Amino acid sequence: MISNLNNQKIEITYPCEWEIKIIGSDEKIMRNVTDCILEERSYTVLRSNASRTGKYLTLKIKLVLQSAEEKQDIYAKFTSDKEIKFVL
Repeated sequence: MISNLNNQKIEITYPCEWEIKIIGSDEKIMRNVTDCILEERSYTVLRSNASRTGKYLTLKIKLVLQSAEEKQDIYAKFTSDKEIKFVL
């Protein structure tokens, strides 16, 4: 479960569609990292925002998660990759 700003528990029912945003500096590398992490899963990647200087960009990844454990595993893999600066 996840808590919201009012400290109320939010129930997530799996499977569910989830959106992850990753921030980095090289779109091609970020897409390759995504391919390696998500392997055989079905997902879509959309380019979202870029910084004013163009140094950083955001990719929005949409996929269906089967469990909270799967979500945590994917998040951990993205955050541990040196090419990914932030994961939201």
